[in-house]
Amino acid sequence: MYELKLDKFSGPLEKLLEFIEEKKLEITEFSLAAITSDFLDYLKTLAEVEPRILADFVAVAAKLILIKSKSLLPEFKLTEEEEAGIKDLEERLKIYREFKLAENQLKNLWLKGHFSFSREFLSSLGSRRFFYPSPDLSMELLRERMEEFYRLSVADKREEAEHKIINFKEYVAGLLTRLTGGDAKFSEISRGRKKEEVIVLFLAVLHLLKDSLIKIRQEDRFSDILLINNV
Repeated sequence: MYELKLDKFSGPLEKLLEFIEEKKLEITEFSLAAITSDFLDYLKTLAEVEPRILADFVAVAAKLILIKSKSLLPEFKLTEEEEAGIKDLEERLKIYREFKLAENQLKNLWLKGHFSFSREFLSSLGSRRFFYPSPDLSMELLRERMEEFYRLSVADKREEAEHKIINFKEYVAGLLTRLTGGDAKFSEISRGRKKEEVIVLFLAVLHLLKDSLIKIRQEDRFSDILLINNV
């Protein structure tokens, strides 16, 4: 995934890596679940961001919500494609970390004045081999080639997303309305719904629980959750 870094903005992989390193966690599925809330809170602060870059953040956030839901609901089954997407995110973060380490090393070399020179300035070193650019190379040509390389690298890697928008407030209001008629089990209100709807519904339960609008009861570990109206 292409990352664009501005003065007060960084891409989703860099922000994820920052949260992980702040909490001194390894890049694992567990750590991704642990920093999901931090990432979602950061997403809310973004303003005037290019739509394509914002879409990258939303795509990563969707994977994090999926990982968090899996950790909270052990019986929640993922498809092979979803499992592969989680592993892909882990691998990309590991690779990105290596790039960041390399970036810091190159920056230190640059600040220390360890530059490369063309061979004409190193003739006194004899037969040692050095790389030097073509005389026709310019910054403008280099920029054009890098832009072309980027276009080719992302041409077949665009993520697809459904256009259906789930209104979180409607789920919260609907859940409160449902509970005015009496207590309900989570399995009952989520029965027959699509996977993404179950996730949003569970987040709505957590939201109402945080605001003390409902209470929950669970007899045994991993047993069904009873929702109780607390209004």
